Amino acid sequence: MKTGVENRNPKDLLYLKYLRKRKIYKQGVINGEFSSQLTIKTAICNSIIRNIKVFQKQK
Repeated sequence: MKTGVENRNPKDLLYLKYLRKRKIYKQGVINGEFSSQLTIKTAICNSIIRNIKVFQKQK
């Protein structure tokens, strides 16, 4: 099974570092590595949704 680590370009690696800093971890993360691009997009969407909910609560 490919983890998607083999054929990743440097931009993706920078992106992973960025996501790690923001501690966006979702299912599909194995040893701190995303198993596919889809999980990255899912993590971003979920974090944005979460931020919106928090923002609405503060109003």
